Amino acid sequence: MVVGNVGAPSFMSYTIIGDPVNVAARLMQRAEPNELLIGPRASLSLQAVIGGAKAHDRRSVKLKGKAEPVEVVTLRISPT
Repeated sequence: MVVGNVGAPSFMSYTIIGDPVNVAARLMQRAEPNELLIGPRASLSLQAVIGGAKAHDRRSVKLKGKAEPVEVVTLRISPT
C-alpha cells in the first residue's frame, strides 16, 4: 500500500493505492446496511471497541481481481 502524493509535478494528488485498498473497496460494496465485512483479526479488535457489534458468519468470499477467496467476518451493528 502506498499513501501520499502521487502524480506528476503538473498534477499531484494525495491518495492511497494498493491491494489492501482494493480489497476494502470490494468488501464495502458487498456489505449490507448496518453491516461491516472485515478480516478475522480486525474483528477481534473491533468487537472490544464498537458497542453493540456482534460477529456473525465467518466465510470466504470471492472478490474481483483476487485469485483466492478472502476470509471475512460479518459484524452487524445495531442502529441507535
